Amino acid sequence: MTVLMQSPGMAVPAGATKLDEIAKACHEKIQAEEDKAIKNKQKKRSCQKLGQDKHACCEEKIKEHQDSGDDPQLEGEKSYRRPTFDSQTGQANTPVNTATTGLDRNALISQAISTTVTAAGAGGATRAAISAAIGKALGGNIFPDAAVLGPGGEKTLVDFKFACPPSHRSKRRSAVAGYSPPGQSPAQSAAHTAIGQATGGGATITILH
Repeated sequence: MTVLMQSPGMAVPAGATKLDEIAKACHEKIQAEEDKAIKNKQKKRSCQKLGQDKHACCEEKIKEHQDSGDDPQLEGEKSYRRPTFDSQTGQANTPVNTATTGLDRNALISQAISTTVTAAGAGGATRAAISAAIGKALGGNIFPDAAVLGPGGEKTLVDFKFACPPSHRSKRRSAVAGYSPPGQSPAQSAAHTAIGQATGGGATITILH
Protein backbone atom coordinates (compact mmCIF):
# COMPACT_ATOMS: atom_id res chain seq x y z
CA MET A 1 0.00 0.00 0.00
CA THR A 2 1.14 3.51 -0.74
CA VAL A 3 -0.77 6.72 -0.08
CA LEU A 4 1.10 9.25 -2.15
CA MET A 5 0.64 12.85 -1.07
CA GLN A 6 1.46 15.83 -3.27
CA SER A 7 3.46 17.54 -0.55
CA PRO A 8 5.99 15.45 1.41
CA GLY A 9 5.28 15.37 5.13
CA MET A 10 1.56 16.08 4.82
CA ALA A 11 -0.61 14.23 7.33
CA VAL A 12 -2.80 11.55 5.70
CA PRO A 13 -6.48 12.59 6.02
CA ALA A 14 -8.81 10.10 7.69
CA GLY A 15 -10.77 9.87 4.45
CA ALA A 16 -7.66 8.84 2.54
CA THR A 17 -6.97 6.13 5.10
CA LYS A 18 -10.50 4.78 4.61
CA LEU A 19 -10.12 4.87 0.84
CA ASP A 20 -6.84 3.03 1.18
CA GLU A 21 -8.63 0.32 3.20
CA ILE A 22 -11.22 0.05 0.42
CA ALA A 23 -8.57 -0.14 -2.31
CA LYS A 24 -6.64 -2.79 -0.39
CA ALA A 25 -9.77 -4.91 0.12
CA CYS A 26 -10.73 -4.65 -3.56
CA HIS A 27 -7.19 -5.37 -4.73
CA GLU A 28 -7.04 -8.51 -2.61
CA LYS A 29 -10.57 -9.64 -3.55
CA ILE A 30 -10.11 -9.31 -7.32
CA GLN A 31 -6.60 -10.72 -7.23
CA ALA A 32 -7.79 -13.77 -5.26
CA GLU A 33 -10.52 -14.34 -7.85
CA GLU A 34 -7.96 -14.07 -10.62
CA ASP A 35 -5.52 -16.45 -8.92
CA LYS A 36 -8.31 -19.00 -8.49
CA ALA A 37 -9.32 -18.65 -12.15
CA ILE A 38 -5.73 -19.22 -13.30
CA LYS A 39 -5.43 -22.25 -11.02
CA ASN A 40 -8.56 -23.65 -12.70
CA LYS A 41 -6.97 -23.13 -16.13
CA GLN A 42 -9.27 -20.26 -17.06
CA LYS A 43 -8.20 -17.40 -19.29
CA LYS A 44 -6.27 -14.64 -17.56
CA ARG A 45 -7.69 -11.14 -17.47
CA SER A 46 -5.53 -8.43 -18.97
CA CYS A 47 -3.80 -5.95 -16.67
CA GLN A 48 -6.26 -3.33 -17.91
CA LYS A 49 -9.27 -5.53 -17.09
CA LEU A 50 -7.91 -6.32 -13.65
CA GLY A 51 -7.55 -2.60 -12.98
CA GLN A 52 -11.07 -1.88 -14.25
CA ASP A 53 -12.55 -4.58 -12.02
CA LYS A 54 -10.67 -3.29 -8.98
CA HIS A 55 -11.88 0.25 -9.69
CA ALA A 56 -15.47 -0.98 -10.03
CA CYS A 57 -15.15 -2.77 -6.70
CA CYS A 58 -13.87 0.45 -5.07
CA GLU A 59 -16.82 2.41 -6.45
CA GLU A 60 -19.23 -0.14 -4.99
CA LYS A 61 -17.52 -0.08 -1.59
CA ILE A 62 -17.55 3.72 -1.50
CA LYS A 63 -21.31 3.72 -2.16
CA GLU A 64 -21.80 1.21 0.65
CA HIS A 65 -19.83 3.50 2.98
CA GLN A 66 -21.90 6.52 1.89
CA ASP A 67 -25.13 4.64 2.52
CA SER A 68 -23.97 3.77 6.04
CA GLY A 69 -23.75 7.46 6.94
CA ASP A 70 -20.47 6.85 8.76
CA ASP A 71 -17.52 9.21 8.83
CA PRO A 72 -15.27 10.02 7.09
CA GLN A 73 -17.38 11.48 4.31
CA LEU A 74 -16.38 10.17 0.90
CA GLU A 75 -17.49 10.48 -2.71
CA GLY A 76 -17.07 8.10 -5.63
CA GLU A 77 -16.09 8.86 -9.21
CA LYS A 78 -17.43 12.13 -10.64
CA SER A 79 -16.72 13.95 -13.89
CA TYR A 80 -15.47 17.53 -14.17
CA ARG A 81 -14.41 19.84 -16.96
CA ARG A 82 -10.63 19.85 -17.22
CA PRO A 83 -9.17 23.14 -15.91
CA THR A 84 -7.00 25.25 -18.18
CA PHE A 85 -3.60 26.55 -17.14
CA ASP A 86 -1.57 29.69 -17.82
CA SER A 87 1.23 28.78 -20.22
CA GLN A 88 3.64 31.19 -18.50
CA THR A 89 3.02 30.54 -14.80
CA GLY A 90 1.60 27.03 -14.96
CA GLN A 91 -1.14 28.13 -12.58
CA ALA A 92 -4.77 27.17 -13.15
CA ASN A 93 -6.83 29.88 -14.82
CA THR A 94 -9.52 31.19 -12.51
CA PRO A 95 -12.29 30.74 -11.76
CA VAL A 96 -11.87 26.97 -11.82
CA ASN A 97 -15.13 25.22 -12.65
CA THR A 98 -15.78 22.82 -9.76
CA ALA A 99 -19.23 21.67 -10.89
CA THR A 100 -19.64 18.00 -11.75
CA THR A 101 -20.84 17.29 -15.29
CA GLY A 102 -22.72 14.03 -14.76
CA LEU A 103 -20.84 12.09 -17.43
CA ASP A 104 -20.34 8.33 -17.12
CA ARG A 105 -16.78 7.44 -18.15
CA ASN A 106 -17.49 3.78 -18.82
CA ALA A 107 -20.57 4.60 -20.90
CA LEU A 108 -18.58 7.09 -22.99
CA ILE A 109 -15.84 4.54 -23.61
CA SER A 110 -18.31 1.78 -24.52
CA GLN A 111 -20.14 4.06 -26.95
CA ALA A 112 -16.89 5.21 -28.56
CA ILE A 113 -15.75 1.61 -29.07
CA SER A 114 -19.13 0.49 -30.42
CA THR A 115 -19.36 3.39 -32.87
CA THR A 116 -15.80 2.88 -34.12
CA VAL A 117 -16.20 -0.88 -34.59
CA THR A 118 -19.51 -0.44 -36.40
CA ALA A 119 -18.08 2.23 -38.69
CA ALA A 120 -15.07 0.06 -39.53
CA GLY A 121 -17.30 -2.72 -40.86
CA ALA A 122 -15.91 -6.07 -41.89
CA GLY A 123 -12.34 -4.78 -41.97
CA GLY A 124 -12.38 -4.28 -38.22
CA ALA A 125 -11.32 -1.25 -36.22
CA THR A 126 -7.63 -0.80 -35.44
CA ARG A 127 -6.44 -0.34 -31.90
CA ALA A 128 -5.24 3.15 -32.86
CA ALA A 129 -8.68 4.09 -34.20
CA ILE A 130 -10.40 2.87 -31.05
CA SER A 131 -7.89 4.69 -28.84
CA ALA A 132 -8.42 7.93 -30.79
CA ALA A 133 -12.20 7.58 -30.50
CA ILE A 134 -11.99 7.07 -26.75
CA GLY A 135 -9.69 10.07 -26.39
CA LYS A 136 -12.14 12.22 -28.32
CA ALA A 137 -15.10 11.02 -26.24
CA LEU A 138 -13.36 11.80 -22.97
CA GLY A 139 -11.66 14.98 -24.19
CA GLY A 140 -11.97 18.05 -22.01
CA ASN A 141 -13.10 16.04 -18.98
CA ILE A 142 -11.43 14.43 -15.98
CA PHE A 143 -12.74 11.55 -13.89
CA PRO A 144 -11.07 11.34 -10.45
CA ASP A 145 -11.87 8.01 -8.80
CA ALA A 146 -12.93 9.41 -5.43
CA ALA A 147 -12.89 12.40 -3.12
CA VAL A 148 -12.44 13.05 0.58
CA LEU A 149 -15.14 15.53 1.62
CA GLY A 150 -14.83 18.33 4.17
CA PRO A 151 -17.63 19.74 6.34
CA GLY A 152 -18.02 22.81 4.15
CA GLY A 153 -18.10 21.05 0.79
CA GLU A 154 -14.32 20.93 0.36
CA LYS A 155 -13.01 18.12 -1.79
CA THR A 156 -9.60 16.50 -1.98
CA LEU A 157 -9.60 14.43 -5.17
CA VAL A 158 -8.16 10.93 -5.07
CA ASP A 159 -7.00 8.54 -7.76
CA PHE A 160 -6.57 4.78 -7.35
CA LYS A 161 -3.72 3.07 -9.15
CA PHE A 162 -3.24 -0.70 -9.25
CA ALA A 163 0.07 -2.22 -10.30
CA CYS A 164 -0.04 -4.99 -12.87
CA PRO A 165 0.88 -8.24 -11.05
CA PRO A 166 4.15 -9.87 -12.16
CA SER A 167 2.24 -12.91 -13.48
CA HIS A 168 0.40 -10.67 -15.97
CA ARG A 169 3.21 -8.42 -17.19
CA SER A 170 4.63 -8.82 -20.65
CA LYS A 171 8.35 -9.56 -20.93
CA ARG A 172 8.86 -5.98 -22.05
CA ARG A 173 7.30 -4.72 -18.81
CA SER A 174 8.69 -7.44 -16.56
CA ALA A 175 10.37 -6.85 -13.22
CA VAL A 176 13.64 -7.92 -14.84
CA ALA A 177 13.47 -4.93 -17.18
CA GLY A 178 12.39 -2.69 -14.31
CA TYR A 179 8.67 -2.28 -13.74
CA SER A 180 7.44 1.19 -12.83
CA PRO A 181 4.18 1.26 -10.82
CA PRO A 182 1.43 3.44 -12.30
CA GLY A 183 0.88 6.97 -11.09
CA GLN A 184 -0.97 10.14 -11.97
CA SER A 185 0.47 11.99 -14.94
CA PRO A 186 1.62 15.57 -14.28
CA ALA A 187 -1.40 16.88 -16.24
CA GLN A 188 -3.82 14.64 -14.34
CA SER A 189 -2.32 15.57 -10.99
CA ALA A 190 -2.42 19.29 -11.80
CA ALA A 191 -6.06 19.13 -12.89
CA HIS A 192 -7.16 17.16 -9.83
CA THR A 193 -5.29 19.49 -7.51
CA ALA A 194 -6.68 22.64 -9.17
CA ILE A 195 -10.28 21.50 -8.76
CA GLY A 196 -9.76 20.26 -5.22
CA GLN A 197 -8.07 23.44 -4.08
CA ALA A 198 -10.75 25.56 -5.75
CA THR A 199 -13.27 23.90 -3.41
CA GLY A 200 -11.06 24.60 -0.40
CA GLY A 201 -9.65 21.08 -0.34
CA GLY A 202 -6.10 19.87 -0.59
CA ALA A 203 -3.73 18.66 -3.26
CA THR A 204 -4.65 15.42 -5.00
CA ILE A 205 -3.81 12.06 -3.42
CA THR A 206 -2.76 8.88 -5.21
CA ILE A 207 -3.49 5.51 -3.57
CA LEU A 208 -1.37 2.75 -5.05
CA HIS A 209 -1.73 -1.01 -4.59
